Amino acid sequence: MSDNIRVVAIAFFRTTDQKYLICRRGPAESGAGAWEFPGGKIDVGETETQALVREIQEELSVQIQAEKLIYISAHDHQYETKKIHITLYKYDVQNLNYTLIDHDQAEWVLLSEIKKYNLAQADILFIDKLR
Repeated sequence: MSDNIRVVAIAFFRTTDQKYLICRRGPAESGAGAWEFPGGKIDVGETETQALVREIQEELSVQIQAEKLIYISAHDHQYETKKIHITLYKYDVQNLNYTLIDHDQAEWVLLSEIKKYNLAQADILFIDKLR
């Protein structure tokens, strides 16, 4: 059985040291233990950016501004039990105060370091799209 789920994610980019924020999914979450760019499902009636603003508030207690989101890329990914269409946006910050809600760990990493982490399969294709 295959679902088609629309998902949106954010690559927070800290301009002060050129690092990206990745978060590890908590033990109670699907895909527990995998690292990812935070985000989530797009609800019916939401645009991608509206969903991302909502999801980041829910997951990290961070208020982002939709007009500052920079589109990076989108693709389909087939997991074992579901198919998702995932879109990634970049968001530049100098500093970011966040609270982990759905994740159990977060790290600021250089783009060259991301592949060392157990990144969620759907997020791997985004690495080569980021600069």
